[in-house]
Amino acid sequence: MDHVLVGTATGSVTDQGDVGSYLATTYLVQAGAVASGDAFDIGVIATTNGTSAAFADATAARAATVVNLTGTVGNDTLTTGANNDTISGGSGNDVITGGAGGDVLDGGSGNDTYTLVSATDSSLADAATSAVGIDTITLGTGDVINTDLTETLGALGALTSVALAAGSEATGATLTAAIAAAITEVANAAFLIKVTDSSTDSSFDGGFTGYYLAICADTTFSSNDVLIKLSGVSDTTTIAVATGGGIGLGG
Repeated sequence: MDHVLVGTATGSVTDQGDVGSYLATTYLVQAGAVASGDAFDIGVIATTNGTSAAFADATAARAATVVNLTGTVGNDTLTTGANNDTISGGSGNDVITGGAGGDVLDGGSGNDTYTLVSATDSSLADAATSAVGIDTITLGTGDVINTDLTETLGALGALTSVALAAGSEATGATLTAAIAAAITEVANAAFLIKVTDSSTDSSFDGGFTGYYLAICADTTFSSNDVLIKLSGVSDTTTIAVATGGGIGLGG
């Protein structure tokens, strides 16, 4: 590496290496520290000319960076950023935290734990025309999903089928209303939902088809509640309260 900038928490920077190489495209790599609230590493283009910073600070860099992480064969701790990120955990018992954005999270083999820090990390906007804006989690036996709601998780619903009518394009508001009408809403309850979105919609045909985990914070399911698209489940899948809390697959 021809040129390295060594920075400190106070913002001072020491140049190491050939200054001439800094005039080329330069990358900023920030090593995160959980104690400081920066729980993941980021690598972004910091400058393309050696003088103009691409981002004002690490927060701005994080907001513009798409995270694509692949774990190891061991037990990894992996955290997404603020955008639509992708995590592949590999083998091992991984701990995966999904932040904002519609993340695609696959822990791979092992007993993996998925955590959503808040309900807004995976909630469907009323205007959405597909599930791209919410998290997609590949769930297997032994895996657990935690949210800020599951500590007091009460009722668990069996598989509920929801069909979205043909005609005009289905939206997030359409789907949310259809789920609310199909379930018996209870505060701190989770439901496994199978959605069939008509293939004759005017655009984005069948964009919502699939399996979902719906978690109600109160007695009215809405766009403010948690909705996660699930991969790796079927009509015979059941959900259960996992040992120690959270939601896992039933036996």
